[in-house]
Amino acid sequence: MNDLHENLREASANGNTKAVLFYLENGADINNQNKMNGWTALHWACSRGQEELIKILLNRGADANLLDNKQRKPIDLMKKENKIDFVPNYIRAPDVSKLWEEPKIEMKRTEERQVEPVRKELAIQKSKSISTIAPNSPVPFRLDTIKHEIVVLHNQDVLGAVFITDTCSISEFVELIKSELPCPCDFALARNNGKFVIPISPKQYGQNCKMHFVDSFCIIKDV
Repeated sequence: MNDLHENLREASANGNTKAVLFYLENGADINNQNKMNGWTALHWACSRGQEELIKILLNRGADANLLDNKQRKPIDLMKKENKIDFVPNYIRAPDVSKLWEEPKIEMKRTEERQVEPVRKELAIQKSKSISTIAPNSPVPFRLDTIKHEIVVLHNQDVLGAVFITDTCSISEFVELIKSELPCPCDFALARNNGKFVIPISPKQYGQNCKMHFVDSFCIIKDV
């Protein structure tokens, strides 16, 4: 777990939003403090001027009033005259591959956590009906029971998250956004894969949502 917290702070310092969200989804404590300097993920994001990530951390529950070992709040580290006293190796010489990539191991854990409740439910159903199920009969498995979280951004602000099933189309995803999030009446979709903002054409709205958004953020733009 300590590695998870350290990875969260490293991703926050490097501005890797996708990695930060994955670490949080996999149980990292957003307010965990480093023992040497008392810094949280928000302290690092503020010290490196990661404005978009600061907003996301605050929306996710980061405590803006936590003090480090020198009694400084995260916002105090945004002042130019403050210098970083202790710089870890991953900040002095960052692994370039981590600046945009998502943590593959953590993504696997997220997928396993999403599937596990379905496995348990299937096991319960199987145990209840074992007397009526013929030997070697397949247990029905519905793809529309597994849900995936997609973070939705508007003008660099996090509107919230929408959960979709494996069978959800883009047009159905749009209706979920309209019904669940405070969004403009008319908007266009785009996705951010960590390097580029890629528009989604209305001609693609019939396609499966996971083809476009399972590893990306959703961005809505006013039209």
